[in-house]
Amino acid sequence: MSLDAMIPIRYRDRAIARLAVRSIRRFVEGVRRIYVVSAEDPCIDDTYFVNETAFPFSIEDVRRILDVEDRAGWYLQQLIKLYFPIVETGCLEHVFVVDADTIFLRPVRFIEDGRVVFSVSDQFHQPYFDHMQRMHPMLAKVTPYSGIAHCMIFTKQWLTELMKLVEEHHKQTPFWRSFLYAVDPKYRELSGASEYEIYLNFCLDRHAEELLVKRFNWQNATRLSDVRPRKYDYVSFHWYNRDANIDYEQLSRLIFSKSSILRWGFRVI
Repeated sequence: MSLDAMIPIRYRDRAIARLAVRSIRRFVEGVRRIYVVSAEDPCIDDTYFVNETAFPFSIEDVRRILDVEDRAGWYLQQLIKLYFPIVETGCLEHVFVVDADTIFLRPVRFIEDGRVVFSVSDQFHQPYFDHMQRMHPMLAKVTPYSGIAHCMIFTKQWLTELMKLVEEHHKQTPFWRSFLYAVDPKYRELSGASEYEIYLNFCLDRHAEELLVKRFNWQNATRLSDVRPRKYDYVSFHWYNRDANIDYEQLSRLIFSKSSILRWGFRVI
């Protein structure tokens, strides 16, 4: 079964996003197209660009409703992930959304035996679940796992069900508005919502038999020495945590050189 991939990109992640695209193409099984969403075309080979203006909301909407500046882009990217499979009518039913700072290191599969695979973690932040309860009382934590693992498959049909549920509860207010209005003012400048937690728990409640939960080996990385393909399936270099002087050319060689791939016993594609 094929899937498309999508990466939302902010300006500060453009350099590492190029490696993310290459890693998806090299290591994620079954990917047809790779879309990138940004305010400007980052001009990354082997991608299809979608402008942020294609969405029914903007960063100015986020700033106005939440009265935030620094975190506006963070909330905007969450909404882009949730809306992309709906907005981009040319994409496939399943869209693999990947954070721009996440790089795959070895072959992985996110659809198995016709079921989508969710990567999980052990993170927990109570305001995320308070937020989803304000969106709809049926949205609740139903698993000890966390959906915050920096990548996730979104399915058009399931997203449509989620949005319809929330919009009917809020008298047809657009889903994205309800998402933003539900953020607790105390956490607007911190971390007041999680698209990954909302979607994972909704899918486990409504479509548990059609999905798999899997603990991939991944970690948040800071420097080149954290990139260990023998141990990790993927790593995430968050902008606030990664080495400011990271050598992207060296990182590229570490991940993609033929000798490195053969050393780990991977098939060169």
